[in-house]
Amino acid sequence: MDAPGEDLKLYIGGCECGAVQVALKSKPLNDIEIKEDNCSICVRNGFIGVYPHQSLVTLVGKDQTQDYKFGRGFNGSPFCRICGVHCFGNLYGPPEEVLARLPEAKQDFVRKQLEVQPLNIRILDGVEWDRIDIKWGNEGTEGYVLKD
Repeated sequence: MDAPGEDLKLYIGGCECGAVQVALKSKPLNDIEIKEDNCSICVRNGFIGVYPHQSLVTLVGKDQTQDYKFGRGFNGSPFCRICGVHCFGNLYGPPEEVLARLPEAKQDFVRKQLEVQPLNIRILDGVEWDRIDIKWGNEGTEGYVLKD
């Protein structure tokens, strides 16, 4: 995760119709961790993610999205209401009463993770695809099969 104040580059992008726009201040993408996983929503939407601190991201048109929550509702996948593109993710985490029952170190970890703003780099302009390294991860989906 990039921290505010480092030598950063500006990346801009957005959905197909322009209703949702994103600005990201980041180290060059070839210098940061980029992840792709096999969870069904990421596979179906082609989400390749970076996970910067919220302070490094500007979202315009968030009100033009429809958030799809799944599973326990800890995460949301907002889609542009007009063109359907999935530009970023929403993190909600567990309910506060669940979080309060966790050990303090785990609470701190969860709260720190909730300071992240997931972004789909496929919507950013100027990505040097031949220079980035995308790390692939198995997100606990063993035995799960996407239906044709």
